[in-house]
Amino acid sequence: MKITMPKGVTAILEKLKQNGFEAYIVGGCVRDMILSRLPQDWDITTNALPDQVKSLFDRTYDTGIKHGTVTVRLFDTNWEVTTYRSDGLYEDFRHPNEVFFTDSLSEDLKRRDFTINAIAYNPKTGFVDEHMGIEDIKKRIIRCVNDPDERFGEDALRMLRALRFSGQLGFEIEEKTCTAIAKNAPLIAHVSAERIKEELDKLIVSDNVKVFGKLWDTGLMEYISEDIFAAGKDCAADLGKLPRDKILRWAQILKFTKDPRSELKRLRYDNKSANLIIFLCANEKTPIPADKYGIRKALSKWGEDKFRLLTEFRFSEDFSEVNSLLDEILRDGDCISLKQLALNGRDLESIGIPKGEALGKALACLLDEVHKNPELNNKEKLLPIAEYFIKK
Repeated sequence: MKITMPKGVTAILEKLKQNGFEAYIVGGCVRDMILSRLPQDWDITTNALPDQVKSLFDRTYDTGIKHGTVTVRLFDTNWEVTTYRSDGLYEDFRHPNEVFFTDSLSEDLKRRDFTINAIAYNPKTGFVDEHMGIEDIKKRIIRCVNDPDERFGEDALRMLRALRFSGQLGFEIEEKTCTAIAKNAPLIAHVSAERIKEELDKLIVSDNVKVFGKLWDTGLMEYISEDIFAAGKDCAADLGKLPRDKILRWAQILKFTKDPRSELKRLRYDNKSANLIIFLCANEKTPIPADKYGIRKALSKWGEDKFRLLTEFRFSEDFSEVNSLLDEILRDGDCISLKQLALNGRDLESIGIPKGEALGKALACLLDEVHKNPELNNKEKLLPIAEYFIKK
């Protein structure tokens, strides 16, 4: 198995080694390399204390110094280096009340969540795998390090992480670990809405999205959202038929709830995303026009992004012809909005249309005419039509 690390990571490991310290890459980056996946993050762990790490490198930042993490700036990239540690008591089911630095890699590895994330590596030693993580990767299972009840009692978010890894990696959750999730499900209520949303967003767009249904099987959803729980597991049945887009897939879930806006607010969703999801839920059965005039009017009302999202959301319908017409409209630069209209309010005032309701109505009528016949979007052609409205 070939392990290739970025030059910045290699340089940091070598620098620590040259100065008498141990150093390994650890966690998700090791797991991903074993799986031939490209790591998203590189975590380095060492027996060097934070101040010792800082003394060895020219540019460092105290990003998580309380928990032993120093960011080293090397080759125009930031790398996190964390001292081996063991954790104190977890009194809030999320964070240890204190952290103890240790000289033992074994102590550091046994505090981690899952065996597949408790593997360390450096070029000299090779893999340090005291919890059979490599074997679990081969078996494609998610298993807690040591006692799962203890792991979930320390940090309740780990239960959602187990489902998220299952969805992303296509691994099964080991039976004892799955049983412990069901047993400890009420503890998820202690986790912030922001962190729950972060994990659910990753799960809902995962390759193995059917795992989303396990939120009901394990009982977690009952403590995450009573409204979504009440909608039933079937609301997640068709997620895989939609593109891997969190807006589309959340709309598929929330269209079955009583108040999607309330759920999105509770999950701390940003306004832009929330408005798109609510739009999809509200327009699930709205007819989508199949002619250019209707498409132009819909674009004027919704905009291109919402129009395209809605056609994707209605996965059981064939909108290939509609999308072809949409592409033609956009390619030809047809007038869609008042901003694109060849004349404006001042032009209409100059021919005697007063400000206010009359002016607005005239502009709306002209835009509708241009939606019907795009070639009319010319000031010389539109002014006579506007004058007709005055006489009418």
